[in-house]
Amino acid sequence: MEDKTLRTTRAAVFLVFWASGVVMVVFGLALFWWLEELSWLLYNPISLGGYVFLMTAIALYPKLRKTRRELALLKEDGLRYEADISGIVPPYKTMVVTTGFSSSGILECVYENGDGQRLVVKSKQHMLKAADTKQNLTAMVYVDKNNAENYAIEVLRRD
Repeated sequence: MEDKTLRTTRAAVFLVFWASGVVMVVFGLALFWWLEELSWLLYNPISLGGYVFLMTAIALYPKLRKTRRELALLKEDGLRYEADISGIVPPYKTMVVTTGFSSSGILECVYENGDGQRLVVKSKQHMLKAADTKQNLTAMVYVDKNNAENYAIEVLRRD
């Protein structure tokens, strides 16, 4: 059985904006190339919309990269604990649109630190499939050795 890391909502939003922007710009350029008489009327709004989507994706990228870098640093230098998922905060409380295939949610995890204390932590928003339950998800909590308030959670799906 292989574990797979769940994608954060931030990464999913970035990919949607990036892919949509590229498709819109390419489609607008293709219309400009093939339809010479009406091309400016069609090309301009489509491509401008695509450029807006691309700029939004570019604006989201630094935060996505920072989140990934923090997780990588804590994986390398931090303390690692396996956590039990105690609950999933539903999407209507996290203000993210739910589709028929997936939704977003914040996972509440419980782990036991080296002193035997059971601590509750919350993850960032993750994209969840409709069939995801607490039983088929697991989490790894990475905690900074010097500051227990600095942690990152990697959520994995069991196949």
